[in-house]
Amino acid sequence: YLLLVDDVWSASMWEKIRNSLPKSKRGGSIILTTRFQAVASACIRDKGVHVHKVGVLRDDKPKELFMAESNMSEENQKKIPPELWEICGGLPLAIVTMAGHAVCNPDKLEKDWMDVCTRLVPDSGKPIGQDGVTRILSHCYNDMPAEIKTCSLYLCIFPKGRNISRKRLTRRWLAEGFVSEKDGLSAEDVAETYFNHLIKRKIIRAVEHSSNGKVTLRRLEGSWQAKRTLSPWLVATGSWRCLATKSVGCLSKVVTPNTRK
Repeated sequence: YLLLVDDVWSASMWEKIRNSLPKSKRGGSIILTTRFQAVASACIRDKGVHVHKVGVLRDDKPKELFMAESNMSEENQKKIPPELWEICGGLPLAIVTMAGHAVCNPDKLEKDWMDVCTRLVPDSGKPIGQDGVTRILSHCYNDMPAEIKTCSLYLCIFPKGRNISRKRLTRRWLAEGFVSEKDGLSAEDVAETYFNHLIKRKIIRAVEHSSNGKVTLRRLEGSWQAKRTLSPWLVATGSWRCLATKSVGCLSKVVTPNTRK
């Protein structure tokens, strides 16, 4: 068998999972991801275990990702200090989320962004940890208006990566009573505004457009649901070989050189 266990939080949890696995002479292969070195160390006690620490973005890559995701004008780019992507520690999830935050706050000046950086990561000289990433994500989420937060939380009913029709989603918001008329706009137009805001926030991503330029399909990105890019440890057992994508910090492909019959 091949088993993928994603985002294990404690060594004790891994022990429970391992003890529940079937014992077979033919053996099996397990791939495990975790955010914590202690869990990876606990796995090393088993024979045939290979541990790989996934790297983060370095050099100019964080800036390139931030600018590509924000797609701001040159005037707004001048307001963004490099500290805004540097505090993300090279983690793509944090960088992309911060880019969406910057896009939705075009009126902030460089001084305002520096205050944000200092508040989120007081000691920028140290590597960012789990708490630091959580603060960044929480700050970006709490920056959204309350009504848009509600609409974003509704996305949790859809699987991550699923393509969902814009019309289907906005009609669900209307049916649930999350959206109402506002500032002279109809409820449908307000729902459209919320939808576009979530695209700017990088919570959802447009994948198809209609002839009039409107998004017809979007893919759920899962920034608030599955923080897989925070799992820097990938553990594999058995005869399988694992390839990890360093730029995103998650499992990219699993292949086996020899298939057992």
